[in-house]
Amino acid sequence: MAVAIESIIKLIAFMSIGIFVTFFLYDGFDDIFNKFSCINKTKIFPRADASVWVTYFALSMSAILLLPRQFHVSVIENFKPRHILTAMWLFPLYLFLINIFVYPLALGGLTIGLPVKDADIFVLLLPKLGKIPWLTMFAFIGGFSAATSMVIVCSMTLSTMVTNHILLPIVIRIKLLNFVKGGLLYYKWVVVASCILFGYYLASVLDNVYLVPMGMISFAAVFQLIPSIVGGLFWSKGSKGGALLGVMLPKSQDIFSPQKR
Repeated sequence: MAVAIESIIKLIAFMSIGIFVTFFLYDGFDDIFNKFSCINKTKIFPRADASVWVTYFALSMSAILLLPRQFHVSVIENFKPRHILTAMWLFPLYLFLINIFVYPLALGGLTIGLPVKDADIFVLLLPKLGKIPWLTMFAFIGGFSAATSMVIVCSMTLSTMVTNHILLPIVIRIKLLNFVKGGLLYYKWVVVASCILFGYYLASVLDNVYLVPMGMISFAAVFQLIPSIVGGLFWSKGSKGGALLGVMLPKSQDIFSPQKR
């Protein structure tokens, strides 16, 4: 419920800024695209190979469904299967609405001369340049809401994974730790707090230039699960062993390749 409310706040904030930039700073979508077409684009961003963009799209599409936090929300926190029927139309609709003004915001900021490195905060800079302080504050609240929901879901997901796959197996195998079973919920809270604190520390010592590639590496990691997911959905004779072998197979081929011998 908390994440759902924060998602609504984020959507309203983002669409409000998009409407302001598109129809008040500019005269609509056509005006933004026409003015952007008149500037020298080679000075803004370097030439990128089409294969790079296709790869980013494929990795992002897989991450939407396969990252641990998405699995946590769609499976672990899903206590009524009928909610899937709602998610089938509501989730695509939400993605459509929140992406309508992505291009206008990006191109509008670049057209007036904002640097590419500040693209992540165009939603704050554009209302500020338009001298609308309340909208700037609303943009900050929307961004803060989105960050809060991300912290909540990620920390809960990591704590569940640590508790179920690390702590519980240790407790089961070591009889001296049987007393821990009665307080697993409290230990889970400790893991949640530890994840948040460690994430804050990591963000403080690493620059954003490292965080984005790290995110793409995680996307590439979960992308390897696509054959197993698709096979499990459409091939009833598939097995857990085959899925594990499929995930490990690229590493095996790399080890036994002629260059490695």
